[in-house]
Amino acid sequence: MTELLMMENVLSVGIGALVAVYVILGIMLALGVYALVRLAVLAKKTRNMKPQAAQAPDCEACEKLQEKDREIAALQEKIRELEQKPLAPVVVVPEEERTLAESLEVASASGRKGLISKKSIIAYLSTKYENAVELNGRANRTSNGKLLLSDNHFAFSPLGKRVCFTYVYETDGGQVVALVKLDEPYVQGLRVEHPEVMRSAFPKNKAKDWYSVVADDTFTPQAYYDVLDRA
Repeated sequence: MTELLMMENVLSVGIGALVAVYVILGIMLALGVYALVRLAVLAKKTRNMKPQAAQAPDCEACEKLQEKDREIAALQEKIRELEQKPLAPVVVVPEEERTLAESLEVASASGRKGLISKKSIIAYLSTKYENAVELNGRANRTSNGKLLLSDNHFAFSPLGKRVCFTYVYETDGGQVVALVKLDEPYVQGLRVEHPEVMRSAFPKNKAKDWYSVVADDTFTPQAYYDVLDRA
């Protein structure tokens, strides 16, 4: 009787173990089936997915780049055309020159007299330069009264050569105009305050560096003498 009970217990335990095994296998099978189904669903979704927008070419950006390339090509073509086109000759317009007669007319029209004269200029130059200059003061007109005469003033080169640096004329009305030898950059600055300073046709020289300087109201006596100093 005891043996039968023991056998029943063994069978019960075996059957219980077998049932447990089948349950575990069933659970594992169910999990495997579930996993396969999930994989199938994911695979189907992956096949049905459209390419992402980021992977597609940016057509708008491509068009902009192409447009820039076309603009650059057009500019390069214009540059080539300009390089092949002959340059127009540069026309240098000579500066207008004032004749001696015109200088005297401008001086007479200025109406300025008294403060600056041929005598005051000689006094200034002789005081400042003494024997370094040769001053030739003359009457305003020739003996027959037909022509105006200038005071011709000279400086000396390092070799001792006499070089005339100004011709000073004084009209019958007492107005003064000096023909002075000056450099062009200085004249450009001088014209800012004294626009009537103009290149003189007399005396003629290749350098064309003689200028007509009328002692008008734009000059103080000292400013006018400074111009003579520059010569």
